[in-house]
Amino acid sequence: MGRRALWFSDRADIAVGILAGKTDRQIVADLGRDYTIIWRERHWNSTKTRDYRPVCADCAAESLRSRP
Repeated sequence: MGRRALWFSDRADIAVGILAGKTDRQIVADLGRDYTIIWRERHWNSTKTRDYRPVCADCAAESLRSRP
């Protein structure tokens, strides 16, 4: 199993895959990650219209990673 954290380049690859019409399984094969990591990323960071914005997702992840 690889690393769990997603970097901006991973999120950009996910967005490109979504725009290309790929399924989650195809995106997983391209990134070499576990299916649940990609599914969770799309589930947590998609808008109400099911759009995925990698910049917003990365900013949200950065704020969650920060420690007081």
